[in-house]
Amino acid sequence: PALAEAPEATDVERELGAVVGAVLADGDSLEAVARPLLAEIAILTGLESAVLAEVDLEAGTQKMRFVENRGTLQIPEGVVVPWEDTICIRALARGVRATNDVPGDLPGSGAAAVLGIQTYVSAPVVTGDGSFFGMLCAASTGVDPVNERTASLLEVFARVLAEAVDRQGDGPADGQVRVVIADDSAVVRRVLQRGLSADERFTVVGEVGDGAGVSAACSTHAADLLLLDLDMPSVDGLQALAALRQVCPDTVVVVVTGSDDEALAAQALALGAAAVLDKRNVVDVASAVAAVLPRLSGATAA
Repeated sequence: PALAEAPEATDVERELGAVVGAVLADGDSLEAVARPLLAEIAILTGLESAVLAEVDLEAGTQKMRFVENRGTLQIPEGVVVPWEDTICIRALARGVRATNDVPGDLPGSGAAAVLGIQTYVSAPVVTGDGSFFGMLCAASTGVDPVNERTASLLEVFARVLAEAVDRQGDGPADGQVRVVIADDSAVVRRVLQRGLSADERFTVVGEVGDGAGVSAACSTHAADLLLLDLDMPSVDGLQALAALRQVCPDTVVVVVTGSDDEALAAQALALGAAAVLDKRNVVDVASAVAAVLPRLSGATAA
């Protein structure tokens, strides 16, 4: 008997194939792949925001790496939030791929409550070696029609993004300074992160809230620069600095502290810190840090 003809591709499937093909052909970085895909997700799903979120399981954070906002919901790009407070971790734990009742199906996320998110769909981004990169998700403040087919669509895009991460190694651009921020205040970490992210010379690759995690974070992320607070729980900044010198001797350390204790500042410099900055007086943190880094100070002066 004659073989049955394959069903004709829908307009959505044809558009999806064309977009993925074009992105894979032209994308030379993770950003070049992610941005057009997020725009297409917003169009195809009709949801207000599409996000590629990068998760740092060790630091317990989720960073909104790339965001496409097209409606009332405005998710800030680059913001870093506690992983345990996200909708994403709840969706993974409960096996919920798509819902138009976030408060009922995925309760407990303070961020979702503040943003008023009602509809949500997501897919994990897992690289070729099985590493968990983060989440691809889309959301709206209204009740929009999402289902398993919507979730399957995001899974296709998630695989494309995972391949982009594998191809690029997701490293910073040539010449960028890889930064880890260590401060027990989430607010201070966010302020420093935003200040550095606005300057293309820096890329924040990790954050820790306790001195005990400083050496591991700098080693894991191959940090070029550590912004270090001195007053932290468990292990203070001076202890963390001394330990770091044994693990990552090439990481430049800039202490950013609110302390007026000159003796502490002198100890930090004696232990190898490149400089001590007063966080209360640092309005432009990127320029302040660049001014004390040898590899950037020439460019700053110019």
